[in-house]
This record gives sequence, C-alpha cells and structure tokens, in this order.
Amino acid sequence: MSLRGDAGNADLTDSQCLSSRAGIPISLPPNWFRSESVPANAHSQSAQIRARRVPTVFPEEIETERLRLRRLCRANVPPRRLYRHMRADAPDMGEISEYVMWDPHESPQDTREYLGEVERQWDDREQATYAVLVRERELADGGATRIGRPTSEADSGSLELAGTTNLHVDWERGSAELGIWLRKPFWGRGYSGERAAALLAVAFDRLDLDVVGASHQDGNDRSRRAIEKYVTAFGGEYDGLLRDFVPADGEGRDLHRYTVTREQYRDAVADDGEDPVK
Repeated sequence: MSLRGDAGNADLTDSQCLSSRAGIPISLPPNWFRSESVPANAHSQSAQIRARRVPTVFPEEIETERLRLRRLCRANVPPRRLYRHMRADAPDMGEISEYVMWDPHESPQDTREYLGEVERQWDDREQATYAVLVRERELADGGATRIGRPTSEADSGSLELAGTTNLHVDWERGSAELGIWLRKPFWGRGYSGERAAALLAVAFDRLDLDVVGASHQDGNDRSRRAIEKYVTAFGGEYDGLLRDFVPADGEGRDLHRYTVTREQYRDAVADDGEDPVK
C-alpha cells in the first residue's frame, strides 16, 4: 500500500455507510460500547491529548493491489459523473439502497451538496471520504467510468468508479468508523476487505488512533461476511447488537457492531505480514 499527498499541503459493506442524509456518514453515540465510567479530570486530560492529533492530515490517495482510493471532492470526481451512480434510477439502486441510510439523489444538485459536505468534513478533519477506483483492466461491468486524468503511467489502465468509502474520526475518543457502498457489479470481489486493510493502516499507523469500528444492519448478510472476514484477520471482535438503532420506514433496525484495536491490528500485521486480508 502506498500513500500520496496531504490535504493540508494541497490547500457500508460497513452497513453501506452509516448516514443521516445523502450518504453522509454519522458517528455512533459516545461511550456506547464502553461500560466503564470516566472521571471528569481524566476526560479533560484525554481531550487535551486528542486535540494534539487533530491537525494530522489524511492522505489524498491510497494505492492497494487492485484499488486506488482517491479523495472524493469536486476536483477529482465531477458531480454529474458521481450523480450517475447515486441517482434514484441508477442501475440496481433498489438493492444498493436497501441497507443504506442515505436517500438516492433526485437531482445533480443533491450530489453537489453531498460533495460540498464531504469537502467540509475533510477540511475540518472530521472524515476522510474516498472514491473507490478499480485498477483492473478487464471487469465484468461493461461501462468504465474514468475519474480525472492519469497521475502516472500506472494509471493508464482502466480506472472505474466502484463506489465510495470513508473513515469518520472522533479525535477526542481516539476512534474511527469505517463506511462503504459499492455498485452491484463490484460486489463479491473482496474490495471491501482490501480498502478496509488500507484504511486501518491509515487509522493506526498514520493517525495513531486507538480503535476502529465497523457495523452492518441486521439482515445484511453480504456486509456481515465481509466485515467478519477482515475484522477476524486483524484480530478484532464482535462487540454486540444495538436494538432498533437504525431508523427505517418508521421502524427501527438492529445494528451489529465490530471493532479492531490498535494492539490487535499491530499483532496481526506482525504475525501475518503487511496485509493479512487475502
């Protein structure tokens, strides 16, 4: 895996993205997975420690064996091009949106607003959101969606937009949440685990966070299998079930929660090499 660029210098499926609107991920309630009480003075000291982490910048681009994770912004992904895949009548949107908490976009304006919010979150160091670009030359999906210009000769092959992924950071707690959604032609290829390995490396090795979580809604077996595979590979564990946590159609859906700690991640990498997810 390689990293390119720093934002500061340059200016779900994990529940297919936990989101409040238009695909914008949200964080879970503070302290929901920790039962111990935190003394007031300890919390204050912790906040001061976390505050020193906030200026850390996210990498503009991350390369893996088959993927490029490129910062999602209007300069890299034209709104109308992203709208093609997030619009209400996009291919397979019914299946894609079944377990997401964002509504399919009704107009290009929805997509522009979404990208504007994603850019704000990046600039404020709240969240890093990336376009998931597939580097393979031959894919079952017939229509390639090229994003931007090649940055090197290594980019001269096909770069197809498979979806988006994010790392939402809670600096005070030293934690982060993973999120992803993928177009249906890219399901079942192991891309979720591959980008999770890359973002876990960023979270623990670059951002020095303590724990990273991933979640899926009850019934989303595809996301469950993907999350269980990479969480297990990195020594993580299933934390439990949140009853009626996700609002859906006037009812609540249960949410399954998993985490990987920094110590678990580093032990797994030390035991299995650079990337234990295969």
